Amino acid sequence: MNAIIAGVLCGLLVLAAWLDGRYRLLPNWLAVLILCCGVATIFTGSHAAPWWSHPGHAGIALVIGFALFARGWLGGGDAKTYAALALSFPMSQAFGLLAATSIAMLAIGTVWIAVSRIRRRRAAASGPTEAVGARGDFAKIPLGVAIAAGGIAMVVLRHT
Repeated sequence: MNAIIAGVLCGLLVLAAWLDGRYRLLPNWLAVLILCCGVATIFTGSHAAPWWSHPGHAGIALVIGFALFARGWLGGGDAKTYAALALSFPMSQAFGLLAATSIAMLAIGTVWIAVSRIRRRRAAASGPTEAVGARGDFAKIPLGVAIAAGGIAMVVLRHT
């Protein structure tokens, strides 16, 4: 992956993190742009892996992602974005991307749950009318933020 593609990919991942953190939304157009970075990575040939290794990684990620989506464990945007990101990395780096994303997910989830509990306690203490909607925008952990963090970590590790 050359520096220009890496920079564009990191910029798109920062946008994905912001959109998912703020609006719980990972739009299809963003997944397509991230996918284009993967295609560009394959066609620049700046990697030692065979050409099929990138689409193989993305295909496996998409199948697993949609299986998790079907169970309700993952959002559709999360599944598409992760699979699009996976195209930028060969199969040999699949574990690294999954590990980086999982570590980020664990950290974000821990903070998210702690903040959610604090907000619920404050809302319950202020009265029953506010306690009803206390979970509000903290009902779902934004996994797109973890996907973006894992992807950025992999890009940085790849270029150091």
